[in-house]
Amino acid sequence: MSHLFNLRELAATGAREADRLRSRRSGAGMFGRRNVGSYGRQLFLASKIWRYAARPRLERFYWNILKPIFALVLILWYTPRYASTLRRDFGIGLREQIVQQCRLGFRDWVNPRCYYFHEHYLRPGPVDCSGYVMRHECKEGLMKVLHKLRPRIARKRIHLGHKNNFAQACVRFGLPAVPVIGIATRGKIRIIDRTALTGDLFVKPEIGRGAVGAKAFRRCADGTFARNGRKLPLAALLARVARNSWLVPQILQPMLRNHPGLADLAEQSLITIRVITCMDAAGQPVITHAMLRTLSKLEPTWPGHDEYAAPIGLDSGRMGLLCGDTAIGPRDWLEHHPMTGAPVLGRVVPQWPAIRALALAAHRAFLDRMLIGWDIALTPEGPILIEANAYPDTEFLQRVHRQSIGDSPLGPLLAFHLQRVAAVHGGHRLGISAAP
Repeated sequence: MSHLFNLRELAATGAREADRLRSRRSGAGMFGRRNVGSYGRQLFLASKIWRYAARPRLERFYWNILKPIFALVLILWYTPRYASTLRRDFGIGLREQIVQQCRLGFRDWVNPRCYYFHEHYLRPGPVDCSGYVMRHECKEGLMKVLHKLRPRIARKRIHLGHKNNFAQACVRFGLPAVPVIGIATRGKIRIIDRTALTGDLFVKPEIGRGAVGAKAFRRCADGTFARNGRKLPLAALLARVARNSWLVPQILQPMLRNHPGLADLAEQSLITIRVITCMDAAGQPVITHAMLRTLSKLEPTWPGHDEYAAPIGLDSGRMGLLCGDTAIGPRDWLEHHPMTGAPVLGRVVPQWPAIRALALAAHRAFLDRMLIGWDIALTPEGPILIEANAYPDTEFLQRVHRQSIGDSPLGPLLAFHLQRVAAVHGGHRLGISAAP
């Protein structure tokens, strides 16, 4: 087992896997788009792209020491939860489930949870995760080097995770986005638009992701603002936001309302539509995925912190089955929203062409990113940009669509760009030639 703890051996294993994949491919100088996930992982290791992680030393320690340990822990965690269901519904024995997860965790170096999360038990034969693009390598360097292939708009790239900078950039580009009406930092708050303080308010960290730290305040008839049954006068609310900014800078925004055609899919929170766009070989954005999302953490009466999402047909705007990101069994696919009871399957998203057009227009403006996950809200006034994610989660995206990225419209685009990364970062070590 010593080879599991050596990064050089991991890279050599990746090279041997590349030889195996290369023997399958058709067409000179190209690997199959269905192998785009395993190719990205091999490139991540052999070309040491992990050095671009936020903490490179920790990342190296993770691949050398922690990853096989985590793999074992995850197998022991998820198997007891789903083994009996798979044995009863599909006739797959406990030993087979463990063997398949071990292949993922110790051969393919992906999260063993993928066996259940991505329903590999539905496919006959040995588990194959070569088309699945995993969250870890994307977050810890692979997406960063992909973005570096794009020219900068100005001297430095726009920080998409910086909410105020993103809002200001949208104003410059003429894109509809949620305005910032107040900024709080170091215990002081600056109000930009006092007229907007007469409506519902939304407070969130100036830099953040996943709605962490976000809070909604509803304006009552008496002029106070309510949250979780407690009312605050405006002055007290602003003082609270300013006080919290000592730890993390905060921004204040108006709280938007959902379009009537979608409003029954939430109670108090804003429904968002995640649209993934990627640049093609000609430098033009292409929509590859779309899904409608609701977050339990933004609903005071919903239990847990589940994210629920349903895929959206790119041409029709029609939604598929809904799923969550924590309950991942074979029965956890729903035709109706589990919290509101509203129908989901077959439902058409209103103004879908306008939502598509906004995502494409936004990526044409933010040209310095290769791939972006746009969070768009559909309001009674039309679609509006909420956030732009330069490092969108790929794993939940693939679960929602029940399809690997290698088998999706993103597959050939990502394959093309990864070969460009290989040309820049010495991908010849994998034995796979780069695109001309």
